[in-house]
Amino acid sequence: MEIGFRAVTEEYPPEELLKQVRAAEDAGFDFVTASDHFHPWFHTGAQSSQAWILLAAAASVTRRVKLGTGVTSPFSRYHPGIVAQSFATLHRISGGRAFLSVGTGEAMNEIPLGLNWPPYRERVEILREAVQVIRMLWKGDFVSFNGRFFRLLNAKLYTRPDPPPRIHVAASGPKMARVAGEIGDGLYTFPLPRGRLRAVLSSFEDGVRASGRIPEEVDRGVEFLVSYDVDYDAALRRIGRWRGTLIREAFTGNICDPRVIQRKGEELPLEAITERWVVCTDVEDCLPKIEEYIKLGFTRIEVHSSSPDQVEFARMFKQHIAYLKEEHK
Repeated sequence: MEIGFRAVTEEYPPEELLKQVRAAEDAGFDFVTASDHFHPWFHTGAQSSQAWILLAAAASVTRRVKLGTGVTSPFSRYHPGIVAQSFATLHRISGGRAFLSVGTGEAMNEIPLGLNWPPYRERVEILREAVQVIRMLWKGDFVSFNGRFFRLLNAKLYTRPDPPPRIHVAASGPKMARVAGEIGDGLYTFPLPRGRLRAVLSSFEDGVRASGRIPEEVDRGVEFLVSYDVDYDAALRRIGRWRGTLIREAFTGNICDPRVIQRKGEELPLEAITERWVVCTDVEDCLPKIEEYIKLGFTRIEVHSSSPDQVEFARMFKQHIAYLKEEHK
């Protein structure tokens, strides 16, 4: 089992994130993810640094933690060939510590750049083909490919990763989880009701078996959301800006302006955010929820903290990482 730390590019400037990444490694976290967005989920006080550059910088200031995105949409603003090249490079400069998490994306990252934003079902098929392209290029051969969405003409990665990074596929529903099992090395999912998480895991494992593998060979990851401060109200206020992520239309529709997402989120009561987030004055209060995820069958817990003092949170969480690893060897 692995415990990871999220570098929240929407909320903190890159120089602060690098301090957090170093603190996370010192605390014993196993991996770090960087959110990969063009626009953030809110407007006031937001940041939006480029995830890949941040991860490359993180590789130079760490020695042990694995580094990857959470998540990259490997099409539209990124051609999958460029994704393949970039993460091959990250894998090499980090000494084999890179991984790649991919998904179908959100409108707020593509529409502002004047890019096409196809319907969800089509994006699923584009994602399938993009992962295929990435894997072909990572083999290092000359590749010609004429797919439905992408073409390659004698394309070759001269700097290739060996072995290649693992690819985790994001899913929040059973149908996409099945796809994740078929094409991915792991699942990346989100805080959902327990019954829905069970359905996602079951469908993911069905997809893994359909690909000729066994579920024990793949990763099963979930994001854990927390805000910690000795002052409960301060911890709660800090995550009020994330209420826009409770708006379904922000994921399924064409909303692409952070000001609109924030305004719609502010129509909800502040306490609504506690439906998904753990707000605590003692870091130990995180453990019951994490234990619940582990009992459900997750093997990678990504701790997404938006605490007022992230370095202090990492320091306080250190003893609990050791406990969790000992309990779930």
